[in-house]
Formats: sequence, structure tokens, C-alpha cells
Amino acid sequence: ETWFTSAVDEVFHPATLRDRLREAERLYSDASNAAMVTHALGPLWDRVNEAVDVVAGPRPSAARERLWRLRQPVTLQELSRSFHAGPRNAARFPLLAQVLQEEEALPHIKAIADVLAWHRVLFSVLPLGSLSRAEAAATTNAEVLEMVPEGAAREEAARVLDEFCRSFNLAFPLVVNLYECQANPFLNESGGVDLTGSRRGSAGMARSTPVSFSLPSLQSADNDAAGLCTLMLVNVLQESHNNVLTTLLESASRARRSAASGEPDDEDLHAGPGDQGAAADAEEEAPAPAHQSRQAQAAQLWRERRRQAKLQARDRVARFPSLRLAEEEAKRRQEQLRAEREKRLDGEGDAQEFKRHDGPAGAHERQQQQQQQHDSVPATTFLTPTPLVKRRLIQYSREEHLLPLAATFCVQSLAPGSGHIRGFEFPRIEHGLMEELLATAAPLAVHVRQFQFRDELRNTGGLRGLQARVEQQPLEQRLLDAVWQEVDTQHRLVRLMALLEECIAFVAAAGGAAVSSIDPRTKLPDYVVGVLLVDPETWAEVACPTIIKSVRLCHLQSLFLDLEERMKGDPVEAVAHKYREEPDGELQRELRQAVPAVDVGMLLPILKAFMTEQLVEGTWPGDASLLEYLTYSTELDLEGCDWFTALPQIELRHAYAFYRMLRRGC
Repeated sequence: ETWFTSAVDEVFHPATLRDRLREAERLYSDASNAAMVTHALGPLWDRVNEAVDVVAGPRPSAARERLWRLRQPVTLQELSRSFHAGPRNAARFPLLAQVLQEEEALPHIKAIADVLAWHRVLFSVLPLGSLSRAEAAATTNAEVLEMVPEGAAREEAARVLDEFCRSFNLAFPLVVNLYECQANPFLNESGGVDLTGSRRGSAGMARSTPVSFSLPSLQSADNDAAGLCTLMLVNVLQESHNNVLTTLLESASRARRSAASGEPDDEDLHAGPGDQGAAADAEEEAPAPAHQSRQAQAAQLWRERRRQAKLQARDRVARFPSLRLAEEEAKRRQEQLRAEREKRLDGEGDAQEFKRHDGPAGAHERQQQQQQQHDSVPATTFLTPTPLVKRRLIQYSREEHLLPLAATFCVQSLAPGSGHIRGFEFPRIEHGLMEELLATAAPLAVHVRQFQFRDELRNTGGLRGLQARVEQQPLEQRLLDAVWQEVDTQHRLVRLMALLEECIAFVAAAGGAAVSSIDPRTKLPDYVVGVLLVDPETWAEVACPTIIKSVRLCHLQSLFLDLEERMKGDPVEAVAHKYREEPDGELQRELRQAVPAVDVGMLLPILKAFMTEQLVEGTWPGDASLLEYLTYSTELDLEGCDWFTALPQIELRHAYAFYRMLRRGC
């Protein structure tokens, strides 16, 4: 009790401390509590915190050493600061560098499974085309839940919805930009979720939220910001998952190759004697004879660690199937590089090799290789069982994975006056992360199926975009008649039209390399099941023998327009009367002469789409040029077609009559 009392009184003696604290409070009335305590305690505060200039002075009493001993806490901030202080750490420990970079997103990767599970519920009770966009905005998640059959199915759906809401609210702040470079309008000023769009509230995802925020739909930020929410969330989380996993597999494969070869590697995962904390560890963990220098001791410890690490690498390959795949891929790549080197030696020439690998052709080849690697990853959709999705995801928690490793491999002495963190054993932290994260995780290729709203295709100009992406051809009339006969129920027809709309919207939205990869002769069933990932049983319920056998992507427009006209009537009949004037005799004669040369298969769908989208109301002047408006309404180069430039000047008021002439072919 005597030494304890003396140590406490030295710092908190009531005779002096109270007056000193009051004086500090008077002087620092606007300062923080830490500033007041620092001023009141003076040099004692520096000793408690083991300031370097004070610790180097006279030794404190034995009682104070036992009572006041600093132990700097291990935090993510301290680990990150120490890691980035070493200029070579990012290159030597790529997995740890990637984890620190993606650390904010990693705990929320599991939200991918929750989003897909809720999508499965939505698509099970909301057929494509069953809701318009306005109806979706007026329908809540709770109302959709009531559509699920009562009993165990509804209870499970309610659990899925609650998990989805919780995960969405935690992970959605990671979506900084919702559409291209446009800021996320559903985050408030503090970065929290506010689905009202006011950016001042805190209305997160809940049962009362409109289902439009849950239904995935990619049109544009202006048309459907709500429909982008789950799409962009999955995209952001998938990117973080694949970034970390790619680095993880590469690091593990490199460690395995190094262990198998037995040769040192400058970029190996294990630090050499010159790295932070290694010399200190050598002195504390590997006592050596006095005649050995500290550098020699550290080198000896380093060699022992490398031997142990090689044994651990072999053990990891035996336990984790993902490492075997990575090793096989590395061997395949090595064999490919060896073959290329031999080819150069056989006289191919360095110039040609440079052109092939580093010129434009080489860039295209690398892009194709990356696409092939992506295509080889099994697709994950809302139909994938949730337990399997979770098994493929990186399961990460800062408190369970990173911080325990950092605390275990922190270079921090227990001796009095040495409580500050002097560094971390980054090699061991890297290996620990490798073992923790690699157990079942696999690369992801998530395909989020989009919801096709009712009557959305015409509102967004999807038919015009289809013609620009994939050349369209008319389907023979006998085949159109056969499809109409085989689709024998109204329910089947509605579902078929919804699937056709989804397919058209997907093809019309394709861009870049995806356009060149679309073969117009691809059979429609192959594209719907293989690319859109529609459930084969769902497709079998709506398809008919003629579609399965004869319809290809180049027939999409013809089939859709024919079924639409048979089901709802010709939508052109809704065109305003100001655009229905008959042309005068001279213009009519010129049109009849020009129509036989027109590519009706190209022009008629463009004209029909323009009329049904723009001429239903009398917005545009009747004396405006119809041909000029048509060139603005499509991405196709109509002005580059001789038959188009040969047409006489037609005004909007003659649009309906011109459409009828094209339909009749005269």
C-alpha cells in the first residue's frame, strides 16, 4: 500500500492537483479536457505518455513503473500509418495493401447475397411488365411482401427483406457516384442514406420504402435513379471483392512457387532483415551468442522464418482448393511464356513480337484474354442459392480478422518506458489474412437481372436502339402467323412480350466491345438463356416451337411489332390528326415512284417508333421536315443511304400517309 499510495499521490495529490486543475480550467476554458490535464500535470504527463525526451532522462521510481506503464493501443489507423511509412511495403505485401485500400468496403461484401435474395423474392411475385414505373413508385416493399403466399414462404420472405434493408443501409454509402460521374442523390450531407432525395434526411431502406428502389433497372440517371440503387451497390461490392481476391490468389500462388523452388525472391511475402521491426524481433525472439552481430542474428531469424513459411505454403495448398486453381493458372501462363520465347528464338523477330504484344493488336489481345477469364467464372444470379453465394464471398470483419492479427504481430515491448508501437510484422499479418480469407472465397461475375416495366420499351426508344446495335430483318409472314397460333393463351402472350422487351432493352443498352460480340444470327433461345440468364424452365413456359426453331436476334423487332399489333392494335392509329393529311397529287406521285427503292425493313420500324413516341400529341409543327426528324431519332446513318436522300421532301403532316404507303409497298 505504501508504494501504491506514493505513486498515486505523486500525480493526484489533493493538496496540489485540485488547485492546478482549477487554474488550468481558468486559463483553458475553451480548450479540451486533454489540454487542461496536460497543463496541470506538466512533466508528469510526459512521463505517463513516455515522451522520448523525458524517458531518456532520470529513471522514475519503481512504484511509478509498476503503476504507470504506457501501452499504446493497436488501431487500424496506427497499422495503416506504419504500413504506408515504408515505401516498399505496398510492393512486398500486396494483399495487406489491397485490404487496407478496400477495408471500408470489405465488411459489406456479404450484402451481395442479401440483395440477390430479395431480388429472388421480387421476381417470384412480380412478373416482367406487371408494373409500370409509376406503379412501382407507389408500391411499398411491405405490399410486395403481402403478395407472397402465407405461411413459411412469407415468413422467409420477411426475413430476407429485413436482412436486405439492414445490409443496404450499411453498404449503400459506398456508392459515391450513382450514374457515371453524377453524385449519388440518395446520400445526405453526412454520407448517410436518404432515399427521399432531399439530402437532408435519413430515410433508409425499410418495409415502407417504394419497391422502385429495390427493382433493378438501368435506363439513365434522369429516367430511373431509383432503379440504379441495387445495381450500383452490387457493382461496387463485386469490384472490391474481385480486387482483393485477385491479389490474394496472386500472392498465394507466388508464395507457393517460391516455396517449391526454394529460391529467394526479392518480392517475396516475407521481409528481410532490413525491414521495419525485424532487427528488434531478432534481439527479443532469437537470442544468439554475443559474438554475433545484430544484423547476423536478424538474418538467421529471417532464414528460419522463410523455412517455416514454405512449410505453411505447402499446407495451405493442401487445404484450400482456390490455391490449386491459382497454381494451375500460373503454370499454364509460364508454359505460354516459354512457348513464346522459343518462338522468338525460332526467327519470329523481336519487332513482330513487340507489335503483337505492345501495339494496338497486343492491347486488343490482352483485352480478349481478360474477357475470357471473366467469362470462365460461373455467373452468379438471383437464382443462385443464397448459401452458395455467401460461400463464394469474402467473409471479412475488422474486429475478427485484421485487428487481432495486428495486435498479435505488433512490435511493442512490455518493458517500462517502451510502450510505444515500434512497428508490425507485416509478413505474418499478410500470411494470417491469406489463411483467413482464402478458405472458400471465389471470383465473382454477378449478373443482375433487370426488371422490365410495362410499356417502357417505347418510352425509352429501345426499338430504335436495337436497330443501331444489331441489324434487323423481317421475319417471314408464315412464321409470324405460326407464332401467333402457337401462343395459345393471353397469360402466355403477356409473359412472352415481357421477355422480348427485356431482350430488346438489353441489346439496345449494349455498347463498346459488347456490340461487336453480338451475332445477329444467334438463336433467340440461346441468347435469352445463355446471356440474359433467364431460368430455362421460365423460358420453356412461354416459348413456342416456331420461336425455338426459327427466330434469331435479327428478327426481334419484327416479332415484337407483329405481336404488339395483333395484341393491342396498331399503335400508329393513336397518332394525332394534324399528322394525318394526305399529300397532294404531285407529292403523292413522287412518293409512289420512290417507295419501291426504299429499304422498308430499315425505315419502317424507325418511322413507326418515331410516330408512336413523338406524334401522338400535336407537339411538333406540321410543316416541319419528316426526313430531318427521322435522322435525329435514330443512331443509323440514314443520310448515307441513297434511297433515303432520293425521297422527296415530306412534312410531318404527311407522316401517317407515308407510313401507310410503306406498309402497302407502293
